[in-house]
Amino acid sequence: MAPDFLDQLADLDVPPPPSEFGRELHQRMNRDLAIVQLIELLVVVLPAALFEFARALAGLVRFSFGGKYELNEKKRL
Repeated sequence: MAPDFLDQLADLDVPPPPSEFGRELHQRMNRDLAIVQLIELLVVVLPAALFEFARALAGLVRFSFGGKYELNEKKRL
C-alpha cells in the first residue's frame, strides 16, 4: 500500500518565503483592490447617481412647466 500523501508532505522541507514577500503581496493586493473599486465606481455608482440626478432634473422640469408638484411614490417594502 502506498504511503499516505499527508505523511509525504510532512516529511518535505519547506524553504522560508523571500524577504520581500509580504511587501510585494501587499502592493499587488492594494493595486488590485484599487482597480476593483475604480471599476465599481464607474460601472455601479456613477450610473446610479446619474439616474437619481436625472429623476430630480425631470421633477424640476415638470414643476417648472406644470406649476405643481406631483408626488407619485410607490410603497416600498
